[in-house]
Amino acid sequence: MSDEHWQTHPGPIVLSSVYGGEDFDARRVQVDWDRPGFTAHGWRRATRVDGPGGRLRAQNVPPVEVAHTYRPVAITQPKPGVFVYDLGMNFAGWPVIAVRGAAGRTVRLLPGELLDAHGCVTQRSAAAGPGD
Repeated sequence: MSDEHWQTHPGPIVLSSVYGGEDFDARRVQVDWDRPGFTAHGWRRATRVDGPGGRLRAQNVPPVEVAHTYRPVAITQPKPGVFVYDLGMNFAGWPVIAVRGAAGRTVRLLPGELLDAHGCVTQRSAAAGPGD
């Protein structure tokens, strides 16, 4: 149970959508927020609210685990600044990348099943919108 002593702060995930993906602003990451000794400068007190009711019961499900790591079978650059990493198959998963650059620069990952006429990823097959 939480109480009036809990604190809150906006996190780095600023948008999350099953079709449109996730916008993650790395500048908003609170380093070591989950470590002893962290000082929560700028955090606000959480608002206490009543729970939704009902009874909370444990559900036995297997943990989500990494089953396989896929590497690109091909990498193309259909236009300047755009790279397409072909993993050779359709699968469900989460991309893991490491980048370097200036704070505030945007790195866009667009998963898709098809390429458009220019060789760029399109999400039209996923009903997520026009892609580009």
